[in-house]
Amino acid sequence: MVWSIIATTDGGCIIGASTNDYATMGDQRDIYILKVDSNGLITGIHQPPMNTTKKILVYPNPGNDLIYVETQLKNTVFHLYDLMGNEVCNKDLIPGRNEMQIQGLKSGLYFYRIARDSQVIECGKWLKE
Repeated sequence: MVWSIIATTDGGCIIGASTNDYATMGDQRDIYILKVDSNGLITGIHQPPMNTTKKILVYPNPGNDLIYVETQLKNTVFHLYDLMGNEVCNKDLIPGRNEMQIQGLKSGLYFYRIARDSQVIECGKWLKE
């Protein structure tokens, strides 16, 4: 949930937000402070310390006609969306390195989401050159 947005002199903004852990029935919240530049890209983030071991790696970013996703997780699905929120690619992932060919997509910014059992476990931005 976003609590406040404050414009900055560089054309971006600082966003104060929190998340709610549904497993604890709303008793615990994590607070985040995000710095976003004038293009809408996150340039800084403050978040509680967490395990820094990355379970999923999406590369190259930026990229051209291929996206690779490496994971050791089972039962995961990769979804890629355009800026309008339309899904342009999805793939069931297997443990190891997964390859997606996306040569038919236009250059630009895309968002990805990786889910397992209908729960989002990672999301981010991907730029096609």
